[in-house]
Amino acid sequence: DPELTYTADGLLGGDTLTGALSREEGENMGSYAIILGTLSADNYTISFVEANLFIHTKEVTEPIVTLDQTSYQYDGNVKEPKVTSIVVDGRTLTEGIDYTVSYEDNVYVNTEAKVVITFKGNYDGTFKKYFTITQDPDTTEFDGEWVTVNTTP
Repeated sequence: DPELTYTADGLLGGDTLTGALSREEGENMGSYAIILGTLSADNYTISFVEANLFIHTKEVTEPIVTLDQTSYQYDGNVKEPKVTSIVVDGRTLTEGIDYTVSYEDNVYVNTEAKVVITFKGNYDGTFKKYFTITQDPDTTEFDGEWVTVNTTP
């Protein structure tokens, strides 16, 4: 079991107690019971039975997101750049465990094409990483949506 270290100063006669506190395996959000050990000094013993450890989700607001490609030319197909890494507070997150990926507005020129990252597990929040879709200068292919224009005054 992972151990937490506990030190209590200023006890009887100025003694200092140090002991290891074992806890249940718990690195994901939730509530965990901490089973505390027995701490001893020369003339007395202190035993702790149980406490609660609460792990809350972290709200992600400014992750460092890297895409394998950030610009595409329009060809009528959906564009889905791969997320190559997401770093939060120096830790690289894992897709499927820490976040999921979806896409919006990722076909046409001049739209706000984006990768939508939805955090989960120990993380919470949504982040949008934008990429561009540009017109192919060598073609006059349709690059938007058809609209009806009313020419009657």
